[in-house]
Amino acid sequence: MLTTSRWILRIMNMLNWIAGIAILLALGALAFVFPSQMADSLSRSDPALSAETLLVALRWVVIITAPIILLVHILFTRLIAMIDSVPGGNALSLVNADRLRTIAWALIGINLLDLAYGAVAMWADFSAGDGASPFEWTFSLTGWLAALMLFILAQVFREGAAMRDELEGTV
Repeated sequence: MLTTSRWILRIMNMLNWIAGIAILLALGALAFVFPSQMADSLSRSDPALSAETLLVALRWVVIITAPIILLVHILFTRLIAMIDSVPGGNALSLVNADRLRTIAWALIGINLLDLAYGAVAMWADFSAGDGASPFEWTFSLTGWLAALMLFILAQVFREGAAMRDELEGTV
């Protein structure tokens, strides 16, 4: 099961980079390289929408997306490293506690960037007036709870590693 999980995480990490870069290039080109063509296209599709507002929102989406790719990479690579530590009997270790804490901080970063996207989406929706903005967002507690759980698990790992070291010292 661990080998399969490791391969799945490696594939997901590769897809994260491939899809992330493709999305950044596509959105970046639309928002920064060809803004007038994008504005014309938006104006034709829905005259009630402010093309300039949507371009500004799209630019913010590009800026918000870039660090998410890196944070997801950090998350995947730390999980892979944790899986790699299991066969050697070092799963309950200070290193893995630190990895869990790093994953938790990455999730906090992703959730903060999600809130930033939410702010952009609400601003675009408000600015669009009668026209509906194409940016949608819904707040979710799931990521925040997952980060909290990972901080707790990191502390459990830290305590477990200390107990194991103490036990090894007494034997």
